Amino acid sequence: MTDGKLIQLMRILGDPQRFAIFRQLADAGDMPAGALRAKGLSASATSYHLKEMTEVGLLAVARRKQERRYSINIETLDELARWARSAAEDAGYARLNAYLDATAGNEQPPGACVAKV
Repeated sequence: MTDGKLIQLMRILGDPQRFAIFRQLADAGDMPAGALRAKGLSASATSYHLKEMTEVGLLAVARRKQERRYSINIETLDELARWARSAAEDAGYARLNAYLDATAGNEQPPGACVAKV
């Protein structure tokens, strides 16, 4: 996932109203546009937020006759989850490496108990 794509997704999900809509879809699966509303949003504002989320690939839209049904784009969410897992692992490895560097040459790592016999 490119940094630009990641920034777009974070910006989109960082908006409380868009996140509320995203959360509805996460809980319900797929829903018609008319049923998706964040608290206090007009139909046109909801439509705008759905368009924004669809354009970055966060949502998928399927037309069924006159109705548009929205769902979370699992591929994009999966890609985001893989990036998050990788970033967490990298951060963990960085902390481990820093710890190992700090304790290099010491027989006991800081905080280790030494038994006296």
